[in-house]
Amino acid sequence: MIRNRVYDKGTTIYALISPKGKYDTLFPVKGVIYDVRHSDSIVEYQIRISHFYDDINFIKRHFISAQFERDFEGKMIHLRTKYSKFKSIKEFNEHIVSANFIVVVDGPMVCKRMFEMQTLFNNIHDFFIENKISGMYDMCSRSYYNNGTYYYKSKGVFKAHLKKFLDDRGYGTDAFLDDILYRPSADRLDKTS
Repeated sequence: MIRNRVYDKGTTIYALISPKGKYDTLFPVKGVIYDVRHSDSIVEYQIRISHFYDDINFIKRHFISAQFERDFEGKMIHLRTKYSKFKSIKEFNEHIVSANFIVVVDGPMVCKRMFEMQTLFNNIHDFFIENKISGMYDMCSRSYYNNGTYYYKSKGVFKAHLKKFLDDRGYGTDAFLDDILYRPSADRLDKTS
């Protein structure tokens, strides 16, 4: 059983929320716990959001028509507004507070301190990016795509281009690239057990 810290109602927290069906899009937010639900496997929090940390352009691109779980019964909500009226994240945050925007968040995505949330966000986001890099190679190397614009005939060429891209960041080592590109799929993991 995974154990997570449990917070009380009224506690100010930092959380990562994701829209229903778009679990690889995370929004770092600050909020106050409105309600708590304990179950055998996980703690869920209903939080009233007071602050978004993304820039307004990211919010406009990814928050539009995004639906979030509003209560523990599964009722969905989305923010009904014209996103073009927001020129800054400050204006958007003021609207969120006045709209009393409440969402449900799983316990593992809730932190007490902002730096904890940022560390969690970076770790999860690194995983998403590495997964997309691996997926990009799978898409670019399909045999039927052999005349496509982004086709790669071999993993070695793709790896060399990726190494050039990541070298300045210190992540261009062969071991790191092999870990991303040769990561076992879920099917291969299932067959080993």
